[in-house]
Amino acid sequence: MTTIKQNVDMMTENKKKDKKSNFNVKILPLFKLTFKMVFLGGPGILYVTIMPFCLLLLEGLVYINLPNVSQAETFSKLQQIIGAMALMPAISVGVFVVPFTLIEIKDSVLFKRIGATSVKPYMFIFTVISASVVMTTIGLFWTFLCGGLFYGWNYGWEVAFPQSFGISLLFMLIVLILSSAVGLLLASFFTSRAVLGAFSGLLFTPSLFFTGALIPIDYILAAPELKYLVYISPYWYCAKPFLDIFTTGNIVMTTQNIINLAVSCGLIVVCIGLTTYRWRWSK
Repeated sequence: MTTIKQNVDMMTENKKKDKKSNFNVKILPLFKLTFKMVFLGGPGILYVTIMPFCLLLLEGLVYINLPNVSQAETFSKLQQIIGAMALMPAISVGVFVVPFTLIEIKDSVLFKRIGATSVKPYMFIFTVISASVVMTTIGLFWTFLCGGLFYGWNYGWEVAFPQSFGISLLFMLIVLILSSAVGLLLASFFTSRAVLGAFSGLLFTPSLFFTGALIPIDYILAAPELKYLVYISPYWYCAKPFLDIFTTGNIVMTTQNIINLAVSCGLIVVCIGLTTYRWRWSK
């Protein structure tokens, strides 16, 4: 009985060592290399840090200096811009970081050095999404900090932070999931980084505009020619509930909001389904 128990203990210990060795030899280097590629190897970090900083400063200076505008109205416009700008990290991650990194991973020979050819395909996606979540989180709080430092002294620090932080994070998570799903779909359609870059730029700018990052969303919805065009942006359906919570602190589950959330979930399913169908890991 003692011998059998010792053998079982040895087998259990060997399995633990094998798992630890596999993690140190393959999984950990994969994470390190992926995070390095995400943060240092592409334009994503610029869209997460530099662009929100510049746009918040420039747009804010415009609205605080508008003539014949009350302080309450200026507060509302600044709050809308900061809330919409908080979506920029999640959108840029989906449009730029996820597809570019996955294509780079597929083409890179560096992974052969860490034995990545035997790593399951889902690990590639998991490491990229993990790095994207970290980048989005950094960008989110960086945007709040910039908004507070720029305009919190005159309009109160609440101008730069969600009225209901917990619920806002929930809807931000939906935006991030949708954005990552769009990024996976782009990576499955494009193999050339040049073509992907051109298409991503075309997708990114309208997405910023129709979520209110360039112009307060009230102005867009007030224009008869534009208020229906917002629906061409895949991010609008989850961005609108987020902006409502950011500015008011609550959300009323009207028929329109329920439809928006249903469309967001539907887009996530469609993007992931098409990605699964089109992706050819063997290639």
